[in-house]
Amino acid sequence: MALSDTAVRQAKPVRKDYTVSDSNGLALLVHRNGSKYWTFRYTHLGRKRKMSLGVYPEVSLKRAREKRDECRVRLADGLDPSESALDTEVYKKPFREVADDWDAFRTPRLTQGRKGSAAQARRYLDKDILPLIGDIPIAEVRRSDILRVIRAVEERGALNVAEKVRTWLHQIFRYAMVHEYVELNPATDLDIVAAEQPPVKHNPWLQLDELGEFVRTLRTYHGSLLVRLAVELMLLTGVRTAEIRHARHEQFDLNSRVWSIPAGSVKQLRKRVKAEGADVPDYLVPLSSQAVEVVKAIQVFTRQYDL
Repeated sequence: MALSDTAVRQAKPVRKDYTVSDSNGLALLVHRNGSKYWTFRYTHLGRKRKMSLGVYPEVSLKRAREKRDECRVRLADGLDPSESALDTEVYKKPFREVADDWDAFRTPRLTQGRKGSAAQARRYLDKDILPLIGDIPIAEVRRSDILRVIRAVEERGALNVAEKVRTWLHQIFRYAMVHEYVELNPATDLDIVAAEQPPVKHNPWLQLDELGEFVRTLRTYHGSLLVRLAVELMLLTGVRTAEIRHARHEQFDLNSRVWSIPAGSVKQLRKRVKAEGADVPDYLVPLSSQAVEVVKAIQVFTRQYDL
């Protein structure tokens, strides 16, 4: 029974991947993570084959049927549809060009707090990924090529980086599929062969009964006075380190004892700012008498600067 737009839209993920058939070899693969791919099954020279026709909803049911019919025309001419596609210039696009396009598309869409992630992705693209597979045509990159990249990172002990590289490669090939540079994503399911991560080691934290000794030690600290004052202000206000480091003089009303931090600079408010824009009010931090004195001490050294 042929599919309808409603049936495709409402196909829900379950614990295992499954396919829903349309007609003449076209089917919808519903992945357990919720993504949906069009596939075309066919027989060429007595061998059963399968190829991807793109990702739903970027490729609609109507467009998937058109692509299936194009493949059937190639079959009627004695051609393998997947090999015919690989002959086009689109499929010869080097991996590095697609990766650069993905990076340029992704970076502006990240929140300010995740811009560091963009720089990190760019750094490891240039350091680890592009030197090994950058010049290979995107449609010719195989799982073995990707695994070679991952293993090289793992062998130097950078297991956290290897995990991020797997994620970035998966995203790059998803981007490539949507733009029809590739038929399948060879970067899926590589976690099954990933090196085992060591146990997570969290940074130590202060217990309540250790706080007094910490403060006494801090006040006799002989290093940077600004560092000591910044740590004191953080203890007195409970803000994050980024909010301390990026604080501006005009944010402080010492007469009213209030520190007004723009909502876009506060990590827990960024999603709300993205949804509501400028309507989100500033994050207000009340200042104790001790905090006011610390701010005044800091301003003795920093009044001539913006921060």
